Amino acid sequence: MRDLVLGSLLGREIFDMRPFGKAERHERWFWHVLVEGILPERWTHTEEDPADGSGPVQLELFWADLREPLPALIAGHDRFVPELRLVLGIE
Repeated sequence: MRDLVLGSLLGREIFDMRPFGKAERHERWFWHVLVEGILPERWTHTEEDPADGSGPVQLELFWADLREPLPALIAGHDRFVPELRLVLGIE
C-alpha cells in the first residue's frame, strides 16, 4: 500500500503465545497509520511462507468501521483498539 503515513504510537506489549501452542513471546508495537490517498475497500494478500509450513495462503482483507463492533481479532491484536478510538475521537 502507498500513501500511508505513520501517526502516533498507541502502545507496546509483550504477548505470550503459549495459549496458541508456541513457546514464544511477541514484542508488539501498535501505531495509528493515516491514509493520504484513496485505498480500496478490499484487497488480497498472499502469505507466501506460513509458519505452519503449508503452501501459500491467500487472504482477503478489508477496512472495518471503528464506530461499529469489530470482527474478532486473534491473539490480542485488538488490544489497542480502544486507544485508537480515543485518538480518533470515537470514544
